[in-house]
Amino acid sequence: MSPDPIEDLNTVDLPIASEVCGELMDKARSLPTRIADQTIRNDLQSMLVFDMAPVVEVSDHRITERLFQIYSHLANAFV
Repeated sequence: MSPDPIEDLNTVDLPIASEVCGELMDKARSLPTRIADQTIRNDLQSMLVFDMAPVVEVSDHRITERLFQIYSHLANAFV
């Protein structure tokens, strides 16, 4: 049986700063609103670039999976 996916990165131990997780989760949660009010592009252009290299060493693949989900949704919304 496969483990449940991670919904909130703030609930797991990550090798990246909690501010990074917080910002990513905030952007993911507010994505529909930001698309509707057409602020998503400006918001994403002002987003800081985070060093995600430490995530490579994480043994729980669900964390990497969730990060990719968030980033792919943000990229899709930007386009």
